[in-house]
Amino acid sequence: MVTTEEIFLLQAIAKAWETQTFALPNPSVGALILSEDFQVLALKSHVRFGSSHAELLALKQAFLRLSPQEPQVNLDSLSPKELWEFLALHHGGIFEGCSIFVTLEPCLHEGKTPSCAKLLAILKPKRVIFGSYDLTDQAQGGAQFLSSCGIEVIGGICLEESLNLLYPFLTYLKKGRFNLFKLAQRLNGDYKRGQISNMDSKIFTHTQRSNADLIVVSGNTVRCDHPRLDTRFSRWQNKTPRIEILTKHSAPLDSICAKEIRVCYDKEELSLERGFNLIEGGYPLLKALQERIDCFLLIVAPVLEGMATDVSSKIEFDLLYLCQFGLKQKDVALWFKPKDHL
Repeated sequence: MVTTEEIFLLQAIAKAWETQTFALPNPSVGALILSEDFQVLALKSHVRFGSSHAELLALKQAFLRLSPQEPQVNLDSLSPKELWEFLALHHGGIFEGCSIFVTLEPCLHEGKTPSCAKLLAILKPKRVIFGSYDLTDQAQGGAQFLSSCGIEVIGGICLEESLNLLYPFLTYLKKGRFNLFKLAQRLNGDYKRGQISNMDSKIFTHTQRSNADLIVVSGNTVRCDHPRLDTRFSRWQNKTPRIEILTKHSAPLDSICAKEIRVCYDKEELSLERGFNLIEGGYPLLKALQERIDCFLLIVAPVLEGMATDVSSKIEFDLLYLCQFGLKQKDVALWFKPKDHL
């Protein structure tokens, strides 16, 4: 039987998957705030490295719903530190009956953003329920700290789902890199003819690009599709990453919107050992680079068109998560990790 705690924590996990990899090298985290009478006051995720953590964003949204009067400042204009200080000073005890659900143990350390655990200790919610304990020496200890402040703390809820959510971050932490292979295809496996994914999928993947250090494509993709490889549909215009093209033959570069483009004639030349790297291509490229791929994102459009793809050899994966993009014609996004990886 699914418990109440699991129901609300799974919502926070689902929210965090909506922005998975956007905050790398920080983890993707979701937070939900529940009122004493079981109203969902806020549901937020960490959306960008160096920006407010999920707990802080959720607390801001809940504050605006619970506060008896409008704040004198625009909370959206505040930096993470300024928002932390505002809530610490003006909370007025409105969170005392609330339950905070967060996918990861609230951080105790002071980094680019202030400690979420220390803010919660000031706000004094009734309960803090979280998924995975923080596995890093730098940030762990938030649960013990909150307990010492008299707040009820429950950890390890939906642990497997929470650890799956952390997989990109933990891989980055362990290897110093996260190599994500992305492929969009139709129901019958065809991925070669025209536009496949819907606008919501495109916004998601372009936002991923804007946070990536490198995009890798094959020479065949460049010759056949003439891709721009830009971030024009990103939720924020951050940067266009470096581009590397793996090819045995020359490839036209005029369609690509990037300042730094490098042609590699051997897969060992690719810069895939550091940072967050997106590999965009078809099954031949997946096969060629399978030993260096940490995660496979397959986006399937609900369309039968073109010719089915022949995958010549067996590659096994474990499913991490499944979600949808779009309201009408929904794409299905499946996140996989190589079998028995980590």
